[in-house]
Amino acid sequence: MFKLCHVFLTVVLISLYGCSNDNSANNDATQDASADAAVASKVSESTATEQIFRSNGAVQCEGGGDDLATTAKMLEEAGIAVIDSKCGYMTGRMMPALCGSPTSNINIHTIKQEDLAKSKELGFWPVIALIDQAKGQGFEVAETCDSDSKEG
Repeated sequence: MFKLCHVFLTVVLISLYGCSNDNSANNDATQDASADAAVASKVSESTATEQIFRSNGAVQCEGGGDDLATTAKMLEEAGIAVIDSKCGYMTGRMMPALCGSPTSNINIHTIKQEDLAKSKELGFWPVIALIDQAKGQGFEVAETCDSDSKEG
C-alpha cells in the first residue's frame, strides 16, 4: 500500500512539475518518474493476480455445494493466499432444467499469479477459460452468494 501511495504521489508531483518553465526541474522529475515507474513495474510483476473459479457443486432442486469460505480454505491449506472471493455464475451455457443436475454457480477467488499451477491441481481454473465471445459464453459476479442466485 505504501508503494502504491508513493507511485501516486510521484504522478501528482510530475504533473505539478510539468507546469513549471524550469527545464532542470522537468529533467529531475522525469528521471525520478522513470525510476519510480521501474520500481512500480517490478512491484506489479511480483503481485500480479489471477482470478480463478471452481463450480460450487450445487445441485438443482437440492442446493448445497461449497460456500466461498470452504473453497478459500482449500486454497489456503495448499499454501495459496486468497486475496479476494466472490460468488458468480457461468453465462451462455445450456444447463438442463432437471432436479439433480448441476447449476452454473461458481466460486471465484483472486490469487497470486505465481500460484495458478498449484490451484489447477485442486480443480480451479482461470476465469478467462469461461470466456468465448464467439459462443456468447462467459461469467458474471453475483450480487449475493445465495445458492439460488442463478441456476443456469
